[in-house]
Amino acid sequence: MTDDSIINAATVADFMEAVNERYELSLPTTFEAGTTFADVWQMAVEVTQDPNPDSLFQATTAVTYDFAPSFAGKVVINVLKTDEE
Repeated sequence: MTDDSIINAATVADFMEAVNERYELSLPTTFEAGTTFADVWQMAVEVTQDPNPDSLFQATTAVTYDFAPSFAGKVVINVLKTDEE
């Protein structure tokens, strides 16, 4: 376990909150209950420091989510570097 709040994020919501704090952003951390985004934001994630030189972190859900009949997938979130860094 590390002291990095982004790496330690347990859910999509935790990840967004940690990214907001670190980079002074305003990404959404909650959604109205019963919506697809509310469900996705509560999903467990595994966060890694992305080895891609243009990326900082990658969060991937541990399980798939059924977005629609016959359409399921994992959620992958990348935090990318910018020229302003």
